[in-house]
Amino acid sequence: MSDPSASMRAEFDRRIRTLESRVDDDLQTLHLLDEQWETFRRAIRENVARFEEAGHTVGTDDPRVHHDLAALREVDAYIRKLAEEQNELRAEASRTIRADGEDAIARLRNEQGGLPWD
Repeated sequence: MSDPSASMRAEFDRRIRTLESRVDDDLQTLHLLDEQWETFRRAIRENVARFEEAGHTVGTDDPRVHHDLAALREVDAYIRKLAEEQNELRAEASRTIRADGEDAIARLRNEQGGLPWD
């Protein structure tokens, strides 16, 4: 006959591993989002730099070139600001995911600790 407390401990262990895995997956997803935003921000920055170089080659005396370069700088600044805000949001989400996961795991371990160990 199997020990019910042993099977309950095994179930708690499985649930803890599942929670740990979910937290790891969520944090990995946030890390991938960080990488994607950084790639996007870098691409915008590189394109703005190319257009600035081309604009200076054409000549900034042309009002359209001057206007377009100013607009590109605004886009670059806006993307940089968005990326910073996204970084802050993802950092907060990471902290929340970790804290919630740690709390849930601690609750399970406390419940598991109350099981008889006969």
